[in-house]
Amino acid sequence: MLKVTPGHHLLVSRFIEREKMAIVPERQLIKDILIEEASMRLLRSAVFSVCMVTLASPAPCQEWQRFVIPSTGTSVDMPASIFTEQTELPDRGVGRRFFTSDRRADLTVQSIDNPGELSPSKFLAQWKPPPGIQYRRVTRSFFVVSSTRKDRIWYNRCNRAPGRLHCVLINYPAGEERQWDSIVTRISLSLRPLIRR
Repeated sequence: MLKVTPGHHLLVSRFIEREKMAIVPERQLIKDILIEEASMRLLRSAVFSVCMVTLASPAPCQEWQRFVIPSTGTSVDMPASIFTEQTELPDRGVGRRFFTSDRRADLTVQSIDNPGELSPSKFLAQWKPPPGIQYRRVTRSFFVVSSTRKDRIWYNRCNRAPGRLHCVLINYPAGEERQWDSIVTRISLSLRPLIRR
């Protein structure tokens, strides 16, 4: 029979204490790893959510460029990262039409002859815009009209200059109005020339 001396008891006690001390850090390490993995899952989820919002909205991460019609001096800021496709105007007018890749929205920039030097008010009356205009602002220097037609919002602005009107026309989904507000505002306010009268 094995005799256990007091010295053995002390040795065994020390061994058990060392084992306990080793287990605690190991458990803490496992706990730290689990917390870190949970944090990474939350981060990945947040990044994914941001990416989905970015894809659904035209507003974030826009790349703006200045578009110019050299022959008339018409110029405007436009989000080139949104309007990625372009074509000539169908009536061979002076300007360009831009589209989103899915054609859900478009931007027309053009310069229109105004040999009679019609005021923005008279030009607008002659142009005969669609009925049911929801927003209208007319000054001696420019006019802005906007409304909704077939689930799409259209926005038209023309600045008066000697012998010409410099215009932008934007069409975009009515369901995305809030996402487009800041974009439309910047395009509109950047349109030049603008001659104050």
